[in-house]
Formats: sequence, structure tokens, C-alpha cells
Amino acid sequence: MAPANLRVRKLADQKVWICAAPAYAARYGAPQQPGDLERHHCLHYTYWAGGAEWRLERDGAVHLAKVAGPMRANNGDLLRCAALDGLGIIMQPDFIVGDDIRTGRLVPLLPDYSVTPRGIHVLYPHRRYLSAKVRAFAEHLAVYFGEAWAHGSG
Repeated sequence: MAPANLRVRKLADQKVWICAAPAYAARYGAPQQPGDLERHHCLHYTYWAGGAEWRLERDGAVHLAKVAGPMRANNGDLLRCAALDGLGIIMQPDFIVGDDIRTGRLVPLLPDYSVTPRGIHVLYPHRRYLSAKVRAFAEHLAVYFGEAWAHGSG
């Protein structure tokens, strides 16, 4: 919840991927169900709201997996690089791994399951304190995310 003097505007939902490098999947196999993640090398993002428990959904049912692995970090780009090097499986948003998935450098895992999308929001001052520059930037973001996400290029 935003303080009273601030406004929040949702721009888009961001898809979250569970993925790994093709070399990792070839060496260790691909998990077939969420519980299999508990036996894999998962690279954990320490700021993830669910902690080391990844929450996946399928057909309305929630599946939880306690993950562990050789690396924990508070930087998604670092985890992406480690995954590209074949060190393990990551759960990261499209803006970090989307290009790698589209080019095949990372492969999606557990395709029949989904991770709840993460919202992308802009937080700005109440209209009374809003400068023209901030207003224009917020509107630009709304148009960019609306168009980019509508065309699948987030």
C-alpha cells in the first residue's frame, strides 16, 4: 500500500519463468513435476517473497517445492549468468530471462505449470505534487508496457 501522498499504477503483469541452460538439462535431466525441483541445483533469489519455497500452479492446484542449490543471490542478473553457465535452475521474470528463452540459451522447465505473474508498477506523487516531467514519464511507461507486453516483447 502506497503512502497517502503517493499513487501507484499497475503497468503490466510480468511472466515468471523456471528455466535452465540446455547443458544443465542434458546433464541432470529436466524436472517433470514441482517436487522434482527439490533434487535439483536451484539458484535462489534471496528477495523472493516465498523464500526458498517456489510456488507453482496447475489447473487451480498449488504445488510447493523447497529449493536449495549452490548459489543464493539478491541479483537476478547474477543468477541468470550462473544459469547460462549451467550451474542450475532459476525462477526469474521475463525482463531478465526472456531474451535467453527466445534464443534458446535457456530452456523453460515445467511448462504445464505456471508461477503467479509479478506486477510492474509505477509509484508517483499525488496529482497536487506531480511535475509535468514525472506525469509524462509515467504515461510513457504505461504506453510502453501496454504495447510491449501486448506484442510479447517485454
